[in-house]
Amino acid sequence: MSTTCPGVARHGVLPWAVLYGLGYLVLNELGVQLGLPPSGFSVFWPAAGLALAVFFRADTRAWPALVAAQAVANLAGNLAHGTPARVVVWFVVANLLESVGGAAALRRWEAGTRGRTRTTALLVGPVVVVVVSTMVSAVVAAAGLVWFGDVEGGFALAWRTWWVADAVGILTLAPVVIFWPLDYRWFAARSRRVELIACLLVVFTVASVVFLNGDAEGPPHSTVYFLVPVLLWPALRLGRAATATAFAITVVIGVQLTAGGHGPFARAVTVSVGEALDAQLFLSIIGSTMLVVAWGVELTRSAERAAGVMTSERAERDRLEELLAETAVLAAEREDLLDRAHLLAEVSEVLDEALAVDAQLARLASVLSRRLGAWCGIDLLVEESSGQTLVPRAQAGPFRIETYPRPLPVYEPLATALSGQPVLVREMTAASLRRRVTNEERLQALTNQGLISAIVAPITTGGAVYGLIHLLSDNDQVRFDENDVGLAFDVGRRAGQAVRNAQQFEREREISTRLQASLLPDSLPNHPSVQLAARYRPGEEGLDVGGDWYDAFFVADGRLAVAVGDVVGGGLQAASATGQLRSAVRALARRCNGPADVLTELDAFASVVAGADVATLAYLELDLSSGELRYACAGHPPPLVVDADGTSRFLEGGRSTPLVTVAHPRRIEASTVLGEGETLFVFTDGLFERRRETIDDGLARLAGVAGAQIGAETLDSAVDELVRILLADHPASDDVCVVAVARTARDPSRFRRVIAADPARLAEVRGELRSWLRRRGLAEECIVDVVLATFEAAANSVEHAYRDRRPGTVTLDARLSDDEIVVEVHDQGAWRAPAAPGERGRGTGLMRTLMDIAEISRTPAGTRVELRRRLVVTDGAGRIASPGRV
Repeated sequence: MSTTCPGVARHGVLPWAVLYGLGYLVLNELGVQLGLPPSGFSVFWPAAGLALAVFFRADTRAWPALVAAQAVANLAGNLAHGTPARVVVWFVVANLLESVGGAAALRRWEAGTRGRTRTTALLVGPVVVVVVSTMVSAVVAAAGLVWFGDVEGGFALAWRTWWVADAVGILTLAPVVIFWPLDYRWFAARSRRVELIACLLVVFTVASVVFLNGDAEGPPHSTVYFLVPVLLWPALRLGRAATATAFAITVVIGVQLTAGGHGPFARAVTVSVGEALDAQLFLSIIGSTMLVVAWGVELTRSAERAAGVMTSERAERDRLEELLAETAVLAAEREDLLDRAHLLAEVSEVLDEALAVDAQLARLASVLSRRLGAWCGIDLLVEESSGQTLVPRAQAGPFRIETYPRPLPVYEPLATALSGQPVLVREMTAASLRRRVTNEERLQALTNQGLISAIVAPITTGGAVYGLIHLLSDNDQVRFDENDVGLAFDVGRRAGQAVRNAQQFEREREISTRLQASLLPDSLPNHPSVQLAARYRPGEEGLDVGGDWYDAFFVADGRLAVAVGDVVGGGLQAASATGQLRSAVRALARRCNGPADVLTELDAFASVVAGADVATLAYLELDLSSGELRYACAGHPPPLVVDADGTSRFLEGGRSTPLVTVAHPRRIEASTVLGEGETLFVFTDGLFERRRETIDDGLARLAGVAGAQIGAETLDSAVDELVRILLADHPASDDVCVVAVARTARDPSRFRRVIAADPARLAEVRGELRSWLRRRGLAEECIVDVVLATFEAAANSVEHAYRDRRPGTVTLDARLSDDEIVVEVHDQGAWRAPAAPGERGRGTGLMRTLMDIAEISRTPAGTRVELRRRLVVTDGAGRIASPGRV
């Protein structure tokens, strides 16, 4: 039972106190109306029941206001019926003692019995409280009546009448007020509400019939006992609140009809107090019995519910234990699944990286070995001239195993794995190893390793097998089972797709690289007034070949054209678009009037070339005689000009959008002068762009490095150093392309040419060198020796430097000093040593015979040959004058 009224906290004490006072006043009036005629002496006091229930339910902080409300209502009601004031005061005191004292006693009883289930403790307490509190109240009231009033029968009758009237009032109304808030939810079902209404109608009807009939001259009729089964109905089926309500209806009807002279307890026209008390006693016995029955039924139901709850809890506990056991198993399985998922995720991450096949497999072997605690080896099927061969490509683990290629067919379990099915070897005994390994040396090595178990899984996708994954355990804690086989098979399927894609990508990349290289010029133009150098470097391994390109060629009227472009994307399409753009630029340059016209016409051409849209291009034309430089840039980085002291400037003019992006009626161009001693650099963005860095910062770094290289011995070495420094700490993720043009002062004492590594170009340059030497006045014998030695060195570069790679260039640089001629021949290739002694090398001896000094130096950047010869000049008649210059 709750002892607080929630509404008080929400709405305050005063409204509830007023409402309680009004209710008390109404019930006070009802008790007066049910008094015995003609004296009006009350034998049923319902206000006592309301008072005890309200004080019991209310918070003790509200009691002062409730006391005041009850006192006012009690005074007003009794004074209105002419009761002397001095008697009313005793009534007020008696009723307050009964209400407050009874409620306080009930609270103490409830606190003492909380958690107890004995029926005597739960039922006897309230009865004792009601009896004692009403007795005390009756003593005070009867004393007041006897002291101040004229009461028939004296103190005993007054005390008995007051006690029974208040007891019946409490027994009638207090359970209704207390139990209805507690049992309200019991009638949530519609069927119970219907049964409650029917029950109350039956109770009303039976009570009315019983108390309307009776013989006033004889004893009470036995019909009154019909009330017992009627009141048992709510007690047994509908609970405490319904029983209390039915009993209250019975009491009100019985008292009212008895007071009116009806029913089995009224034996005369004027009902005496004794007869009324008999009716009250009878009703009290029936009501108490029914409430006890109702309470007992509720206790029984509570016990059954508790037993059901205990049974349910026991079943739930048993089920919980089962669930805990199942959860432990599931948790272990979940951990295994999580480990497997994490491993597969890590494998997928490795395989998704843009790496070459060998790099991917090495990373994959390392991950599997680390996560599984075993040795991992990976073989790939390779097509060779003798047939398919299993070639070891990667291994990782706590030990090393000597691996070697194995031609197909192979022994078990490799043959089964190559058919697409994984194989588990649970026990790696010496006998099982001997059945599988035929090589004695390898068998001994594996036996000594102490292997425990093994898995061989195919690397497969789309029904094709590309290789095998080997997992070997030498640790008794790592014994492979079927779950590991499924995991290895899943890894093999993921690896199969990655290997297939990587191999296909490498083939496409090789084709793209060769195509891209074939689209670049074999050599750069030669002219006495300029030096040219160019470098192209593809992006780092594992990335697709891009579309960077360059070209340099002569156009009419002594102009040098330089073009550097960048096609968006990579692969075969980008390479194809690069070739078409380069050819179009060469064709347009010879019929267009300057860079603006070239880019304007190129827009129309690029719009019909797949992959050429959004391409960038820098196109420049240099007048070799005047140094005038006209240029235009279609979305390309600005070219850089560096003078002889390292001061740099970017050519910011002539800029427009990339090709085929915006309709241009005519592209714009700009012009400047490239002075003698100044160097022009044209490049793509891969040379300077870096992640998390602005373009301006990248260009500034490029300008600083380029300015520092102006003092280099040759333009080629300056460009090499520029590329090396800029890419040293940040390998290019994009292609890199750079062309350098240095305008030199005319120096009659120097001859320099850069030619393609092609034997057909040697004869052309040989004649130019001979003519230059004759103009310098050298003796014919000296000229023959120098030309022969120089072109022996150049022929060696052409033949040997680029044997295993794409042909590059050969640079010839001859200069005259006071008393000797120095010739340098260098390339960017790598010579091979002679296959056998005496097979090659006679050219080196010839150079040393013809020249005073012949030194050869080889570096990763290429080979340099330096030739020196004292000068022999002739006089005007062609006779040898002296060693030295004239």
